[in-house]
Amino acid sequence: MLALVAAADAMTKAADVRVRGRQAIGAGWITTTVEGDVAAVQTALQVGEREAAAHGELIMSEMIARPEPAPLAAMPHTAPGAVQVPHGAGQAIGMLETTGLVALVAGADAMVKAAPVEITGWSFIGGGLSHVAIIGDVAAVRGAVASGVAAAAAAGSVVANLVLPNPSKQTGLFIPRGPGGSPK
Repeated sequence: MLALVAAADAMTKAADVRVRGRQAIGAGWITTTVEGDVAAVQTALQVGEREAAAHGELIMSEMIARPEPAPLAAMPHTAPGAVQVPHGAGQAIGMLETTGLVALVAGADAMVKAAPVEITGWSFIGGGLSHVAIIGDVAAVRGAVASGVAAAAAAGSVVANLVLPNPSKQTGLFIPRGPGGSPK
């Protein structure tokens, strides 16, 4: 999930594309679709491929020029309600992905104790993976994620971590929501 979030954030910053949605496809794999003109989508995919590979694993990417509307309308890639992401210089989203819930809870606990951050929510990804997201200023998020990684590693297995300074608005489509949809 963190590789997809990093890729989607970079794609929406690099080119005039719109995230169409995301879908968990099993075994911890998640896919997303973006749309825009051909040149913008090509640019976005190139940037997204690099970011996904740098932050985890890229399974594949493909561009379909001028797709027919019927297959797209039938796709389960729905855009869930977006979490309101922080905007402006100095704001960030942080994420921690673990195997199992024990490490995630230990990491989330350490994050909120380490710095003034808010948890937006957490969710299961599949394949035993789960993730939690926090928001706050860049320095607080960096410190909180570092503390979360250490605590999660002591309690179990850390898969990935991510800090996104100045996230794009569309990144909110990938951030887990908490009960009631507001940060805590």
